[in-house]
Amino acid sequence: MSAWLHEFDPTRPVHYEGAQGNYTGKGEEMPDPSTVDVISRFYPRVMEEYLNPGIPEGSDQERAENARWERLLEIASRTGDHCVWVGSDGGPRPVLTSEYAHCMGNALGNFKEYWDEINSNPRMLGGFIWDWVDQGIIKKEVVRGKTVEKVLYGGDFGDKPNLHAFCMNGIVMSDRTLTPKYYEVQAVYGEAARLSGEAAEHPIPQSLSYKPKKLKDKPLSAELTQLVSNIRPQCFRAPTDNDKSFGNWLAKDWKRCGLDTLTIPVITEQNGNELTFIFEIPDTLPPLPRLGILIELPRDYEQLSWYGRGPWDNYPDRKESCPIGLWKSTVSQQYVHYPRPQDSGNHEDCTMVELKTRRGKTLRIEAVDKPFSFSALPYSAQYLANKTHDYELEDQGKTYLSIDCAVMGLGNSSCGPGVLKKYTIDKTKKYLLKVKLY
Repeated sequence: MSAWLHEFDPTRPVHYEGAQGNYTGKGEEMPDPSTVDVISRFYPRVMEEYLNPGIPEGSDQERAENARWERLLEIASRTGDHCVWVGSDGGPRPVLTSEYAHCMGNALGNFKEYWDEINSNPRMLGGFIWDWVDQGIIKKEVVRGKTVEKVLYGGDFGDKPNLHAFCMNGIVMSDRTLTPKYYEVQAVYGEAARLSGEAAEHPIPQSLSYKPKKLKDKPLSAELTQLVSNIRPQCFRAPTDNDKSFGNWLAKDWKRCGLDTLTIPVITEQNGNELTFIFEIPDTLPPLPRLGILIELPRDYEQLSWYGRGPWDNYPDRKESCPIGLWKSTVSQQYVHYPRPQDSGNHEDCTMVELKTRRGKTLRIEAVDKPFSFSALPYSAQYLANKTHDYELEDQGKTYLSIDCAVMGLGNSSCGPGVLKKYTIDKTKKYLLKVKLY
């Protein structure tokens, strides 16, 4: 087929991902067949180290970063992969990823790292994100007098076998609603175009101007004292599609050890309105998705402002589209309604968060020494973890404020490599969360 295509139209290069050579690293290398003019791979890794469940590379067992998948930059650095088709200049064949950045649910971790590598080598063409749009089927129903749009997926029609929500992997929703993933792609592509010298329009979200309030430290009010007494440590998040991932090892381990109800050891110190939480993670625990505290507030704490990354949610490995600034929103707007419920709403690099009621009651938390991450949602992590469809969610009558000193990244593990190790929580370290309450 390749020979006929080259003869029929020698001006067009031939690409086929399945045509691959064999690189053993033992001097027995065999380049990709000369019948293809472009070298490509599914879901390659970047060069950095990934978190994995302790399974040796080369093992038959599944690893979260799928070690059988090659690193794209390694391929681009090889020699001897020259074009042979008539229309080429005989130079090295270009290298691309025919599928990568699998965008299932709350995803698209370390997209910047992919493009840092793509920009670093002239052989790299880029790649094809999987994919553009969720492929759910929208069904409208009247429930308690209101029209509800249900986004359905595999198994919702009595279909067996099925792949459940595996058709939900777009950077936009089934109805083409934009998501934080879309804006991250826009930001990283805009930077890539700038580096290449091409004109690129990337409107950076504008935050409000910010002048920190000079608040005097004072003893906690009776209401805040009661609030402090109800603060509890938290290390669980509702598993994302990536947390469930190949082998399901992260979410499976969290469930096995009861992370959703586990009280992690913490030393609490109080000096007036300043609170310090010292965390030491037991060796027996699996990799943690977060580390911090949870504050349950009455639901009328709805008005939200913060100084940190925004306006949409962001994570340690997905925050290029979110500049630091002063942002205003509501708790109701914080949750991203993916078809299958999971964690969302996190904000990185924050030094202040404030929640306010309509009557003017305010809770303000400021960072001391080091920024924190936070989310403020109308659902608890445990509630989200136990739901299978977004249309099942009902307001729980509380505002759940999470303040974290560490958060795990998102990765790409629903179909592809997992979380880069630098975006995980190091269990050998002692973590400190120090804040002031007003």
